[in-house]
Amino acid sequence: MGYPSRLTAVSLVIGLFSALMRGVAPTALAQSRCAATYAIADGNTLSSIAAACGTTVAAILKANPAVSNPDYIRAGDTLTIPDPAASDLATSYIVAPGDALNVIAARFNTTVDELLAANPAIANPDVIFPGQYLAIPAPATETQPVTIYMIGPKSGEPAGQAMVCGDSVVPVEVSIAKTSTPVHDSLKHLLDLRYTFDEQTGLYNPLARSNLALESAQVVGNHATVKLAGRIYSDSLCEAPMIIAQIEQTARQFTGIKHVTVMINGQPLH
Repeated sequence: MGYPSRLTAVSLVIGLFSALMRGVAPTALAQSRCAATYAIADGNTLSSIAAACGTTVAAILKANPAVSNPDYIRAGDTLTIPDPAASDLATSYIVAPGDALNVIAARFNTTVDELLAANPAIANPDVIFPGQYLAIPAPATETQPVTIYMIGPKSGEPAGQAMVCGDSVVPVEVSIAKTSTPVHDSLKHLLDLRYTFDEQTGLYNPLARSNLALESAQVVGNHATVKLAGRIYSDSLCEAPMIIAQIEQTARQFTGIKHVTVMINGQPLH
């Protein structure tokens, strides 16, 4: 079934306005404003189609994975229009310079896997572009706030606890899925971050330059032992202390932990 004519579309808009004037909630009309498919007309945009059909750009993008560029749609093509009542998407997001999927996932209390499922046009999770639209799924799991640590500049903001080489270790609050092993999961979140420099905050993440995996994070009394596997990339004497500070401070945020030992490939990391 094709989309109604322009005259019908105008009539729908007038009908919606009349309904609003009578006090009928717009969501009551959202489920019946469009057919299951929509034939794109000249001058249409995804946002105008979403508004006309009572849905969101994010939901349309998820229902139409062939649309790789939401700013480019062609008259005559057909879109699948999702049922607004069945949408599991919270919103859409425009990628900013310096963004990475894991940073966006943390910001919206979701995961990289869920972002990829909502945006099937993304072929490489490490490659997204400023200006790109992302569909943001609604959080599927209960979350909890935790703190991870990044490296601040030698001067200026944000500032944190001073450390060797004149830099500082700066706390950053993120959300992870609610867990009974917060030390392990916080450290895994930290190690999974793949950006080295956040242009929005000015913070540096030296861990992203290394190839490290978390083997375990065990807490006995007030002592946490963090075991890593892999290789640290370091081109200065300051790099290793930065990495140790990131890991130690992330583990020490939890009540009772006073001492942290970091091991890599079975050897203490100094």
